[in-house]
Amino acid sequence: MSNQQIVKKIETLFEPGGEGFEALTSALDRACIGVEGAAKRRAPVRDGNLRNSITHAVNVGEPLLGHVFTSVPYAPYVEIGTGIYSSKGDGRKTPWIYYDPKLGKKVWTRGSYPHPFLKPAMDENISAIINCFEGII
Repeated sequence: MSNQQIVKKIETLFEPGGEGFEALTSALDRACIGVEGAAKRRAPVRDGNLRNSITHAVNVGEPLLGHVFTSVPYAPYVEIGTGIYSSKGDGRKTPWIYYDPKLGKKVWTRGSYPHPFLKPAMDENISAIINCFEGII
């Protein structure tokens, strides 16, 4: 069998409706569940909103994708940090004041330190992710 024939056979096996597609989708779902759990364990908790919002989804279209995500708008600021503490180095360089409704007063800040939870969850689960796909491919 030529390399082209092998590639075509694999593509047919794992395309939607192919006999291996359901196993591949299931493995991707298991991999996402593992990363989701790790992200929830790593997420900092103030009121539990961030941790409770972490979830996953598997897109069974073209291409097949798995996502672990959160819908809270402040999640990127927790992951990356803000101001002078931004892990990307692109945060605001000057202090600012904002009103904190929980404290009921204005707060002066230079930013907040990053508390990564999504990327480390992915990084620490690489072996587990690979294990999810062993025996399928």
